[in-house]
Parts: sequence; structure tokens; C-alpha cells
Amino acid sequence: MGAEAINPPTKGLCPLRLHPRLTAVAIALFLAACGAWQLAEGEARAPAPLREVGVALFSWSPATAARAVVAIEFALAAAVLAAGTRFMNLVAAGAAAFAALACVSRGLSPASGEDSSVLVPIAALALSAGLIFLATQKSEAEARAPRARRVGLSPAWSALAALAAATASAHFTADIPFRDPNAAPPPAPGAAPVREAATRIDLDMRPYDGARFADTPLAKYLPVLVERTRDRDAYIVVYSPSCGTCRTLFIDNFLVPLDDLVLAVAIPLADGAVAAAGDGEPPIECYDCEMISLPAGPAWIVAQPMVLKVENGKLVCVSDRFGGNCLPGSSE
Repeated sequence: MGAEAINPPTKGLCPLRLHPRLTAVAIALFLAACGAWQLAEGEARAPAPLREVGVALFSWSPATAARAVVAIEFALAAAVLAAGTRFMNLVAAGAAAFAALACVSRGLSPASGEDSSVLVPIAALALSAGLIFLATQKSEAEARAPRARRVGLSPAWSALAALAAATASAHFTADIPFRDPNAAPPPAPGAAPVREAATRIDLDMRPYDGARFADTPLAKYLPVLVERTRDRDAYIVVYSPSCGTCRTLFIDNFLVPLDDLVLAVAIPLADGAVAAAGDGEPPIECYDCEMISLPAGPAWIVAQPMVLKVENGKLVCVSDRFGGNCLPGSSE
């Protein structure tokens, strides 16, 4: 009788009982899988209710709100792994269940105005509920020795580790671009190329004057520009190698050393375009420029030469052949 009181029987415990750290691994994998799937399927796959909260509370653009949602998912996955506690497991699984339930409710609402399937949110809700159930179960060792000394980090250090892991994960995933669901799939290996009219892509940057540079169409197609302007102010000059006005602009403004970085972005010929006579000109003259080229294939629509000024990751000036002056020494 006394022995049973000291060591209570464990027959009533759930047969799926796991150590909290094993449950944390399962929850982290689930959250990371959700984030990776949303990145692969496009920003529209990020939970719409959470995106709308970001737009309403912080005046974010839909793309920024979607990126923030994915960053939070990866941050929460990292925090769960770092902490490995039942409390953190319950918080993460509960947050996932709440987001999934909000998506299900929105999808089933006649006023949502969306014709989207709720199968994925329902599946996510079911998995989240299962993870919550696992997180509430005690392992056999915990049941036999409920007052045993904690093994591993103290609660305070676990919280600090979770915070550090979440911060690092959010930092590295915040700028991961979403895949464009409308992009053409790559050709099959060995397949004969199909000649089609080049896709026209408009790179008008004027609507993005004052916006975060990472949210502009140019940054979407050249992510390297985001990395190069993250910690340094820069001029970005978009030009065609056969443009005489562009060459004059470089000679008049970028043949002397500047404090800011100068990124020269060339516009290649579109697929099917025929090079005009004289296109084989020498490289442009530019002092200490970093030479970059847009991806070959599309017909890039640019009012060249286009000059952009980026400061602290923000697009502060846009000029092209239609107006504006973002050249060094200008007042704009």
C-alpha cells in the first residue's frame, strides 16, 4: 500500500507518451514544414487572417505581412527546439491550432469572398490538436518521479535560449522570397526548346518610391541587390549596353570615387530579339562599379537609364528618362 503511494502505477498513462524534447522536435518539424510549404506555394498560402492582422495593425504591404508570418513560424520552430519544455510545446502547438482554426473559419464563411479549399487548414488543425495532446502527456519517467530534479537547462536559461533561437531564425528567414506560382516551370531535361514570345516584365519603380527596397519588383528578380544594400547606401543604375544616353550618364557621374556603393544593372536582350548593328560595344566606363545583369529571357520594360538611391534598405529616390534626379550631388 505504501509502495503504491510512493510509486503510483503508470498503466493509465497514454501509450503515446513522449519526452518533452521529442514532442518539441515533432512540433518544430510541423511548423517548419508549414513555413516551407508556404514559401514554395507563394505568399497567398500564408494564413490570410494573420496576414490581415499585419496589414491592419502595422500598415504592412500584403507581401511583407506574408513574409512576417513565415518568419514567425520558423522562429517559433527554433524556439520550441531550443526550449524543449512542455510549456513551450503547448504554446507552439496551441498557436498553430489557433491559426489553423482561424483559416478554417474564414474558408467556411460565406462573406470571405474567397473560393479556397479548407482541406489544408483542416488537416493542419487536426495535426495541431494531435500535437497538443502529445504535449499534455507525461513521460513514464516523469510519472514515476514527479519531483525528480530537472535535467538540462534551468527555466530561465531555457527561455533565453528559446528567445535567441527565435530571433536568429526570424532574422535569417524574413527575406526569403516566395516562389512565384505563375512562373513557367523549367523545361524537362533533353526537351527541345519551345520558341515563344518573350515575357514582358515591367520594372517601373516609381510606385515604390519610399518603400522598403526588398519589396520592389527589381529586388524580386535580383535578390542579390537586397543583400548588397542591406548594410550600405547605394546607387543602382539600370541600363542597356547599347544605350548611348546610359553611357554618357556613367561618364558624367560615376567616373569618380563615391562614398556610396554603385551597382550597375545591365538589361540583356530578350529571347528572340535581334541585336542591332553596333551592339557589340565595349563595357561601360564606371569607377569601382559592381556589374550585375538581369536574368536573360524576359523583355524587361525599363525607362532607361533608371537611377535608384537606396538608404538604410529603403528606396528614397527614383529617376528615369521621364523625370527625377537621383544622381550624386543632386538635392533629391
